[in-house]
Amino acid sequence: MPSLEIFHSIPEILSYFFPGFVSISIFLFLSSNELEYSHINVYSICISYAIKVLIDSILYKFNLIYTTGLIYVIYLCFGVVSGYIVYCIYRNPKIKKALSMFANKSQNNNIWNDIIDHKFGTSLILYPSFNNDSYIVGTLVEYEENGTESWFALQDYYVYENGNKRASSDDYSYPAIIAVQLSHIDHVEILYPSENSEVVMTYNLQTSSKVAE
Repeated sequence: MPSLEIFHSIPEILSYFFPGFVSISIFLFLSSNELEYSHINVYSICISYAIKVLIDSILYKFNLIYTTGLIYVIYLCFGVVSGYIVYCIYRNPKIKKALSMFANKSQNNNIWNDIIDHKFGTSLILYPSFNNDSYIVGTLVEYEENGTESWFALQDYYVYENGNKRASSDDYSYPAIIAVQLSHIDHVEILYPSENSEVVMTYNLQTSSKVAE
């Protein structure tokens, strides 16, 4: 029956999409990058086809015997592994340096992944746009990049107004974190830890420019 043949062919049809989709999803999740849905569909099909050709060629070359269900599992597993391998290559410092040197490009799709030091830590001084006489200083623990709804979360923080400390995490007997919405901030000073001193990077949210001091 034609309907039964179509039903049995569904796994084969899906194998031209899902292995690549899984590979892309793993990469995007680990790298925190984003991709348009239309591009994801096209890339998923292309990557899935490449995976099928590669796996089928290996199995044919070594004359390996497999069941129909097993081959689909192999396709998906290879999609997971390939996504992780591409991520490891993508995050290699040499690749980052090469992109910056020859293409003047970054691996990230937002400014914060470029300038925040996730390995050694980063301290921020946040200057509210509604009060020029106040600022918040603290160590960044987490941030959410979502346009005007972006947030910073700081620990070991101090809130100053008119030169006087108004609040701090020391006021509590338990660990405290302050969350600040980025749309309320005029500009940010970013401090990186170093052996002898602190390097300050000022990022102006109004002009989208950064300057080292």
